Amino acid sequence: MQSPPKKFDFFLAPLSFLSSLSVFALVFGVFVPSPAEAQNSYNAIKNAGGKCMDVQNGYTSKDGTPIQIWDCNGSPAQQWQISGETIRNASGKCLDIQNGLIYKDEQPVWLYTCNGSAAQRWTVTSSGQIRNPVSNKCLDVKNGKTGTAGTSLQIYGCNGTIAQNWSSGSTPVSRALFPLEVPYSKNPNCLFGGVCAGKGDDIKHTGVDYAVPSGSEVKAACDGVVKTARTLSSTLDIWNRFTIIEHTNCGGYSRLYGYYGHIDASVPVGRTIKRGDVIGKVAYWKNNSHLHLGFATQSFNNGWGYQGGDPLKNGWINPISIF
Repeated sequence: MQSPPKKFDFFLAPLSFLSSLSVFALVFGVFVPSPAEAQNSYNAIKNAGGKCMDVQNGYTSKDGTPIQIWDCNGSPAQQWQISGETIRNASGKCLDIQNGLIYKDEQPVWLYTCNGSAAQRWTVTSSGQIRNPVSNKCLDVKNGKTGTAGTSLQIYGCNGTIAQNWSSGSTPVSRALFPLEVPYSKNPNCLFGGVCAGKGDDIKHTGVDYAVPSGSEVKAACDGVVKTARTLSSTLDIWNRFTIIEHTNCGGYSRLYGYYGHIDASVPVGRTIKRGDVIGKVAYWKNNSHLHLGFATQSFNNGWGYQGGDPLKNGWINPISIF
């Protein structure tokens, strides 16, 4: 922090509204404050260069104050509380994407009154990226200057560089498990955001297709509850044979809907499942048997395989990013 006049007549009150926690990760491990710790404490958020996320000039109560990295010093400007899908300080201000431009690369982040907008939603991947789950942009140190105090923070397309790695806390988070154990191949035309199956150019694929033999077991990527489960006995239509699971604490997301397409379910609706539980088998589809795997931050009753426009803007995420 660029040191302001010293003022430490500041008291941290417990936040009783905390009910769930997002998580942060190091390059080599994933950590999250325990509920007991987080309810009464704030933590520094560090980057791969050993610098801390900092409110510029220590103006912890002022809307519009830029966020930067600075030498870690334990000041209130570097204390953050993880609450649901927000990152807030003790003054009740939230980490916010400036002017709500959540899809714009290099858009700065600042401090702003918490308002529940998409610009204030943050989750993390299992590799430690702090990500806006709506735009899928990552919190990023500008120009990659991870060791330079005073460097501003922004959002940028997630790229796995050290400029996007952060850490805080001490309890492991659940990584997503890849659902297949058998060898597979990916249809190059049916990747995330691609055009396949004779659909028009404006109809985009919401997941990734993994070609495997029919009868191959499919496992749950994370813990969750089964919301939809269809089998050969419930429909002959291969397009309508799929399973939807509402996952929790999955690959850095507090809630994530998993769409497992073209499978015959072996679990009923309402079943609570654990990461790695078998949920079904890949359905028979002549020479086209495959698992369609998709993940979204919201629930869709239809159009789970294809939707118009950019799938990232419709709440879908690239499934490859959470494993």
